[in-house]
Amino acid sequence: MDEPYIFTLDAYIIDQKLLSLRDTYIIRDSRGEEIGRAVKKFLSLGPKITVYDEKGDPVARLEGRAFSLRGNIRFIDWRGRTWGVLKKKILKFIGSEYWFEDDNGNKIYRVKGKFTHHEYKILHEETGEPLAEISKKWLTIRDAYGIRILDKEKLHPFIAIGTTLAIDLIEHPGR
Repeated sequence: MDEPYIFTLDAYIIDQKLLSLRDTYIIRDSRGEEIGRAVKKFLSLGPKITVYDEKGDPVARLEGRAFSLRGNIRFIDWRGRTWGVLKKKILKFIGSEYWFEDDNGNKIYRVKGKFTHHEYKILHEETGEPLAEISKKWLTIRDAYGIRILDKEKLHPFIAIGTTLAIDLIEHPGR
């Protein structure tokens, strides 16, 4: 399978349906056209989200552990390949901090920002260069995240979308 269209853009809107039985996220392009969905599994040990393309085919999975203080979420692509794990820093006095590491435990990206205000950036681990900006807008019926990827050569859209969904899962586990 070739790379799914959903992972080829540099700007996304992710709408979360708040009044649904299962957590469902509608993934849209910058024009507001639906290009996919992400659905949280209703009953599972640990959080699990499946991302579907515009045709309804599964193209990615995010899988968390059932009992994890840190909030680890594994990213698995359309080929079944694991890209890495998003982890939350346990001891942080003010706010939250996350990082993404590959399967060998190498930190690749860091996620910093104002998580209570839902404004954060994905930064290159070594250079600190901003690679994506994510912000959340509060609407009446749903929440909407805006994602802008600043450098697709250094940050794959799958990581940006997955990071947004994973942080929402970790920061709001009871929803």
